[in-house]
Amino acid sequence: MSIDVTVTIGGEAGQGIQTVGDIIARVCHKAGLYLLAINDFESRIRGGHSFLQIRISDQPVLAPHHKIDLLIALNAETCALHKKEMAENGLVLLDVENDAEKDDSKENLPEEAREKNVLPITFSQMAKDAGGKIMTNTVAAGACLALLGAPFSAFEHILKTTFAEKEKILRNNITAGRSGFDAVKNTDFAKAFDWPSDGSAKGKLLSGSQALAFGALAADCRLAAFYPMSPATGIMIHLAEFMDQLPVLVEQAEDEISAVNMIIGASYAGVRALTATSGGGFSLMTEGLGLAGITETPVVIINSQRPGPATGLPTRTGQGDLLFVIHASQDEFPRFVFAPRSPNQAYDTMIRAFHLSEKYQVPVIILTDQYFNDSLWMTTREMAVPEEIERFVTTDGDMSSPSEYKRFKITASGISPRALPCKGRALVRVTANEHGEAGHMSETIADRNTMVEKRQAKTKGMTGEMKGPKGYHGESETLLVGWGSSDGAIREAVDLLRSENFDVGGLVFCDVWPFPRKKTNDALSRCKRFITVEQNASSQLGLLIRQQTGHSFHTSLLQYDGRPFTPNWIAEHTKSVLEEIR
Repeated sequence: MSIDVTVTIGGEAGQGIQTVGDIIARVCHKAGLYLLAINDFESRIRGGHSFLQIRISDQPVLAPHHKIDLLIALNAETCALHKKEMAENGLVLLDVENDAEKDDSKENLPEEAREKNVLPITFSQMAKDAGGKIMTNTVAAGACLALLGAPFSAFEHILKTTFAEKEKILRNNITAGRSGFDAVKNTDFAKAFDWPSDGSAKGKLLSGSQALAFGALAADCRLAAFYPMSPATGIMIHLAEFMDQLPVLVEQAEDEISAVNMIIGASYAGVRALTATSGGGFSLMTEGLGLAGITETPVVIINSQRPGPATGLPTRTGQGDLLFVIHASQDEFPRFVFAPRSPNQAYDTMIRAFHLSEKYQVPVIILTDQYFNDSLWMTTREMAVPEEIERFVTTDGDMSSPSEYKRFKITASGISPRALPCKGRALVRVTANEHGEAGHMSETIADRNTMVEKRQAKTKGMTGEMKGPKGYHGESETLLVGWGSSDGAIREAVDLLRSENFDVGGLVFCDVWPFPRKKTNDALSRCKRFITVEQNASSQLGLLIRQQTGHSFHTSLLQYDGRPFTPNWIAEHTKSVLEEIR
């Protein structure tokens, strides 16, 4: 990458950190640059340290970088917290009081401002002079863009788009932005670059939550019920934005138990329905998951993971729920589990989820995480809407005798005809108890064995729907194996390792359950060893691979601090492992 700059904006919650990041991201995006922005914030309304990091490049960006080139510090604490992450030629812009900046001796400056790579700037005072301290974020954005080499006109264009109908606010923000821009425009910055003069956006900017919401809408989801729980709440917020435009209802329930039961009821009536939560909320939904399993009612559930147990780290990321969701609820029944690797795949996976859930009459669980949901991604592929939605519903015309309809009729595939209640002459009987073919409660040995075997019979067809893990230099001697949102970091780590002549490739899963055993065996049979890369403490995917295929991982690179992987971290730890082998 000829351009590869990482900018971090840090301060207290409530200081407009996301606004700064959003402005910078939009200016870069419109200029034809690629970027990835990650959010890191504490679980409090105000106070506590938060930051947004944007990695900017002229090539597609797959993961965050481990070093900061430009730090916009809206308070002194930000300098101290990110000091060790600064690149060798990195620069810090620190917001300071006006009187302190005028003191040439710097005796009145905070200790952090006396470092040689720290440039004290009166962001807050400039904002006040322009019309209000609330515009401190606009001043900071202007300074950042000036250091990157952006023309002020590019910044001004985004401000005009943002405040198009608010003339006074627009005027004040342009003044504030110009103040920040002019304050540093003559400052040397090692990572400044020639700004694209004729650039045009290479794709679209969207969050992981948006991609999931758009996929649900494309799949004809008509009801989304939820109880707010980070990091899943954003999915429902984005769905709610379309309530006036599309036939979708978003309902906030009193708790997660109600939410899952609402979507089961809606699906029973024939409506495609979704709920989204995190691990703690999913724990409450497991009884409802069992209800969907025994009644063979299709539902789609998104579990956006965060570290636990209990409340854990409510605004951080993790991959600790894999084995839990595969076995959630008592006893055994089939379900799909997917963990999309990218926003485009998340969109596609949502469409697949609703399709497969209806086709096999089983729950589908989609695993994402805080890093994936809350980050701002750039997609270059169009998200196509299906021309036709295939529905798997049986009507009177499909039956020789609707009066003899059996909701749980035994079939070779395990899939019974699914009629909808009050939509014809067929009488639909369903119970949460074990039952016979007609849906009446039954405790006979014959019915129990028959129904368990019927439900399990679906697994053969479901397994056939599963895609194998995606390989990247999959013929390599050593493979880094992960799942879900770790894909980008693993791919870039592989590039770093191969540039140093390590024979390393990657293998990342999206389709997790039913486990794609044969396709995984084929992928692993070509390597000498594989190393799992996961954000949990026990290598849950590694254990699953060993259980399902007999292949054992050489070792695991595990991270469970609630922060996303960086390619450098993966590459350095992999080198340590391989050098020991040598």
